[in-house]
Parts: sequence; structure tokens; C-alpha cells
Amino acid sequence: MSEFDWQISKGDTDFIEIDIVNEETNVPIDITGAVIYFTVKKTSSDPDSSALIFKEITEHTDAINGKSRLDLLISNTNLPIGRYLYDLVIVFPTGDRKHLISPSPFVITPTLKEV
Repeated sequence: MSEFDWQISKGDTDFIEIDIVNEETNVPIDITGAVIYFTVKKTSSDPDSSALIFKEITEHTDAINGKSRLDLLISNTNLPIGRYLYDLVIVFPTGDRKHLISPSPFVITPTLKEV
């Protein structure tokens, strides 16, 4: 996956499709039993326990072919308007851990009625 600045209006829903592939061969990696963690924090030094959004993805859309999905709900994005940081990490059943997306900007923008 590539890093991107995520911008979303307060209270909107959104999702991203996640494809886990070997970076050298571009072959999908079996993620059966893996857990994907998504966090949104005020700063990168904040512990996961104080994350504003914390998602733990254990059910994948097609684990054998390295496919999963992250859904954000209204309740997740109903945060104060501002700039935060998010990341996406996968932990394999072996205990190996890899950042799919390193800490990147996550911006909550106002809706038209709030402008």
C-alpha cells in the first residue's frame, strides 16, 4: 500500500481496500490469521490506548489473496475538526509486524453546515 493524506468531512463514512503483496514479486501474501490495526492519534507518540480511532481487523475479504477492507463509520469520524495522524499495521500469526502505512496526515474537515 502507498501512503496518502486522508481527508474526510466530519461525520462522513469511508473505506479503503487493502491489498497485501510481496513488494519484490508483487504476489499476494496470505493474511489468514493476521490482524490489521488502524489508529488515528493526535501525535505519533500517543499510545494506542489513547487513539481517537482504533480499529482491529480480524476478518478479511479474501485472506488467501491478501485482501482486506477498513471501514470508517460516522461514529469514527465525528471528531473535532483538525489534523491528526493515522497508521495501518499488520501483525502476522508468526508475530512479525509491518507498517502498511507509516504515520500520515488524517484531516477532519468541516461539513458545509459547519463552515
